[in-house]
Amino acid sequence: MKKGQKMYKINSDVVVENEGKLIRIDGIELSFTEDITQFVDNMNNTLKKSRLSEDTKLLCQLIDSGIITIENVDHFPKHIVNTFFCLELNNLRLDILSNKRKIGIFSVPYFEGSKIPMHIESIEKMKKESQKIPNINFFASNTKCSNIDVSDYGTLNFIKGESLKKLEYFSKSIMRSKILPIFVGGDHSITYSIIKGLFENSIEKIRILKFDSHSDFGDFGDFIHHGNVFNWLEKDFPLEIVNFGNYTPMVEEEAEYVSKKSISFSDIKKLIGYLKENKMKTYISFDIDVLNSNIMGGVSYPNPQGINLSCISYFIKHYLRESNEVIGMDFVEYNSFFDNNNTYAYTSAYVLYMILDGLRQNEVT
Repeated sequence: MKKGQKMYKINSDVVVENEGKLIRIDGIELSFTEDITQFVDNMNNTLKKSRLSEDTKLLCQLIDSGIITIENVDHFPKHIVNTFFCLELNNLRLDILSNKRKIGIFSVPYFEGSKIPMHIESIEKMKKESQKIPNINFFASNTKCSNIDVSDYGTLNFIKGESLKKLEYFSKSIMRSKILPIFVGGDHSITYSIIKGLFENSIEKIRILKFDSHSDFGDFGDFIHHGNVFNWLEKDFPLEIVNFGNYTPMVEEEAEYVSKKSISFSDIKKLIGYLKENKMKTYISFDIDVLNSNIMGGVSYPNPQGINLSCISYFIKHYLRESNEVIGMDFVEYNSFFDNNNTYAYTSAYVLYMILDGLRQNEVT
């Protein structure tokens, strides 16, 4: 490798970029200098026919020879040191190719859709605190649970000012697999790009089940942010939006949007009854500020009227463990700026653990 070159690995697969012709292999763009374009065209057929391990070996040989120069292309999560709940950091492409059912955690540290500053290390703090909780694959609360493993696939990084386009691409790719994705944010605006990627797979109408203290049906404005993301979602996609936990005051126009464009519940038993009677593919969007501020103050907008953990437990027991309709989930809005001693990072991680445990115990996930 030439001096000054950088090599980035994404789940053990080499990602390359340079001037010249682009070749896409399983979502990874390969760019080559003009003088070797024909050579790479010939190599492309070999790459397509060879096994994954040989792909990687061949690409590494090209890199070591100096033929290919490397820059960062962030289409897939990178390897990181810390993982949630001391899980192994798995190879995403191998797991997709294996066609095996799994639950996958994907960290999305995108905070530019928040009106209040959010700390970029928020997710990393959650990961650190989560390591105080046993590895979910070895310590499930129900010994009769399924053999579905939970894997951490790393972090989809963003440069400041960068759009969420690559999150759309990633969502589109992962939703085709048998991995049930759990996207950990980040602010609530990431939900739009995840859903957009999902619908690029020509999926039918789905339900978004939103746990949130706020409606997120605010004014459209010039761009999508965490306060208006569900207005944009309702406008752009065929969705049924179901709200739970929305106890905060709303302006008149916002309240009108909510009543016209969504269905709201304040009783968890009635919510579950509705979900069971009206079955539909369901994406869950969980804003951690839905919890009472006595137990969750590490958010930009804490809510003293929020729900408690027993409500979450009831939902997990009577819906998550029984339903085969959940197709994905995001878990958003923890903000370590408002968490001096990481207490709320631990609470956030604990709630995520509860949800993952419920999904893992579902024999039809």
